Amino acid sequence: MAYSVAVPVFNGFDATRRCLDSLARHTPAGCRIILVDDASTDARIPGLLRDFAARRESTLVLANETNLGFVGAVNRALAAGGRDDVIVLNSDTEVGAGWVEGLVRCRESDPGIAIACPLSNRATILSIPGVESLYRRPDASVDVDALAATVRAASLRSYVRLPTAVGFCMLVTRELLDRAGSLDEAYGRGYGEENDLSMRALDLGFEIACADDVFVYHAGEASFGELPATRERRAANHNRLTRRWPAYDPGVAAWAKRNPLRSTLERVNAFAERERLPGRVRVLQVLHRFETQGGIEEHTREIMRRLRDEAVFTVVVPEHAKGAWGDMRIERPAPHLRIVHVNLEMSEPGIRVIGHRANVADASIEASFRALMAGEPQVVHIQSLVGWNTVGLARVAKESGTPVVVTAHDLSLLCADYNMMTGPRDLPCGRDRARGNDEGCIACLR
Repeated sequence: MAYSVAVPVFNGFDATRRCLDSLARHTPAGCRIILVDDASTDARIPGLLRDFAARRESTLVLANETNLGFVGAVNRALAAGGRDDVIVLNSDTEVGAGWVEGLVRCRESDPGIAIACPLSNRATILSIPGVESLYRRPDASVDVDALAATVRAASLRSYVRLPTAVGFCMLVTRELLDRAGSLDEAYGRGYGEENDLSMRALDLGFEIACADDVFVYHAGEASFGELPATRERRAANHNRLTRRWPAYDPGVAAWAKRNPLRSTLERVNAFAERERLPGRVRVLQVLHRFETQGGIEEHTREIMRRLRDEAVFTVVVPEHAKGAWGDMRIERPAPHLRIVHVNLEMSEPGIRVIGHRANVADASIEASFRALMAGEPQVVHIQSLVGWNTVGLARVAKESGTPVVVTAHDLSLLCADYNMMTGPRDLPCGRDRARGNDEGCIACLR
């Protein structure tokens, strides 16, 4: 099967130049590149595209007389692709070595796969959070080639199935286009069109997969950001999508909270930390919260301050998420520090004690923590299990063979009411720990 790369272009000169430079370095010579100038108002764009085509064989430049929007420009490229499978690529991206080969390898791993998408720094469900900053150069640019090499090295080529494609970069088979049609131009300038195509693909029995050994850098909004009413268009297109496909939002939300890609993302993070911060001990700190001023938080911050040049830390805390988001929210405020907020919306219902979830075991939270362990920390340090809705995290960590340190800052490991005070005057209850067959304990905790 032959493959073409379709790149719609509207302004964004600097981003487009970087995209084309990366394509010239990393796209196989036999792969045709179709560039569509969607009536750019930047007079430099036509010359940029012509110069690229003059330097590289198997390049076709199409120029729209009027602006068709992203969807119309892509459809023109799809039509020009003949019988090729087509990789649709935003002009604000940069690719790394082996990017086409990796997408094709994913696609050819199963005849049921009709769309394949790579990992990225900015691609909703395909984003690798907390890693990009480790590859930032002094001039603030990102070493895309090095980051792409890390993703390749970390990959197990598991090709996790996805609930939708992410349109910044997607390989689409000609078979799917023949049966489902091209992008729906009802979505106008863009947003939602790749999700609509994804739902048509799933409706026909095809699958969408993540090429987890491919990384494509995505700057984001380099062209659309220049146009007015972007937010309104996004909202209108989302309404169109969900009216047409009512199962779309629930399906993506359920996938994001389960997140079958989490183990893959943790492996990438681990490889990145070992490469960019070599020789440091990788420590996973488990707390009930981190940004506040309590004693446990201050103790943990002091450990990290003293060891900032010797270790790299992941701090994981439970979070009462407001609104719909995935299994975890991740940020990296410093190279040696990553903060992971685990979404407690996933936790199982049960008892609460002094406002905290207080089940003894929670299979959903433990499964999420197990996925974190795929990053292979060298030490797990449990500082507090308050609010986690399980006391099983140490057991989960030990299952992977990782040494576990537990610091007892209070009595929470003995009783969910961690002060072990009772009665109207808050006196010590006199017990050494809470017991499930002690009516006094049950009444107190209730």
